Amino acid sequence: MTYFGFVRAGGVLLAGATGVLVAGAAGLVAVLLATSLVEFVGLAASTMLFAICSGYTHALNCLFNAARIRSVVAVGAGFEAVGRIAMVAGVIAYVGPTSTAVMIGYAGAAAPLLLVQLALATRLIRRRIITEVSASAAPWVRQMWIFSWPLMAAGVFNWAYFASQRWSLELFVSTAEVGRFYALTQVASAPVAVAGSLLMTTIQPVLYSRMGDPSSSLNREYVRRALRLVVRLGLLGTLALVIAAATLHDWAYRILVSSDYSELSSLLPAVVAATSLLQVSIALGSYIAITNNTRAGLVKDVVGNAAVAAINMLFTYLAGVHGLVAGMVVGALIHLSWTYRVVSRLK
Repeated sequence: MTYFGFVRAGGVLLAGATGVLVAGAAGLVAVLLATSLVEFVGLAASTMLFAICSGYTHALNCLFNAARIRSVVAVGAGFEAVGRIAMVAGVIAYVGPTSTAVMIGYAGAAAPLLLVQLALATRLIRRRIITEVSASAAPWVRQMWIFSWPLMAAGVFNWAYFASQRWSLELFVSTAEVGRFYALTQVASAPVAVAGSLLMTTIQPVLYSRMGDPSSSLNREYVRRALRLVVRLGLLGTLALVIAAATLHDWAYRILVSSDYSELSSLLPAVVAATSLLQVSIALGSYIAITNNTRAGLVKDVVGNAAVAAINMLFTYLAGVHGLVAGMVVGALIHLSWTYRVVSRLK
């Protein structure tokens, strides 16, 4: 199996995923039209475009990371973050503050980034393939599907875990509380999540490279030691961030958030703790994919995320947004403990 065969297989799988997404979006649009909910058609279409652009960009980022061209990934992430803000602001100024305008802005920022990355990926592939134009994609498609389908299935439970926070507040408290909670998480969770994502983007290609043959006990032990170090540093970082949040939460809210939301500032340390612990758990869980045990990862996400989603619902029902934040901390600890158990059982 050759490099070009691998790239062609990736294209086959991406095309299949795109077809499923387009078919689902077309079905959704048909239902909206049939039920006279025409005002949501634009939102559905722009969301589909954003999903396709983001999915292809993520796939290309994996290609660039594997090729050790991490500068493209880093610059692209920065461009998209700034571009989203600029595009959303521009579209809202033109058509008004609607959810459709936000999604159009998101898609408008993702599309040019995708075009640039496609051009760079084309140049990269052309440099790598000279005599491999007849390479077959079939062997790669099978291996990539075996590796990736548990990750895709687990994504449903990952989505349910995060969505349960908004659903529980909407169901048991109020829509206004959803907005207040969103402001809280943007101050507390977003920076930690971005930092965790950047860290894993940096170290995962190195760990995959050092793993090489997953059947080698020496390789597995090296990756385990590296991840243990990451987990220890992550836990120390969590402690430092919680102390900083406890000290500076009033100041941070005065600077970053409207005074209407300030009464939730005391929850900032707990949200920082929950988010940081979750990032540590994600880092530890990367051992599952690195060793090609993605089915074990499916078990981890099904049980762990389902349990945490249930805790979010229960704690919100009992104590509103304060209960939800407490549930996030408890859930993050459960998620980390369960991930540690699953990883420890892998040989």
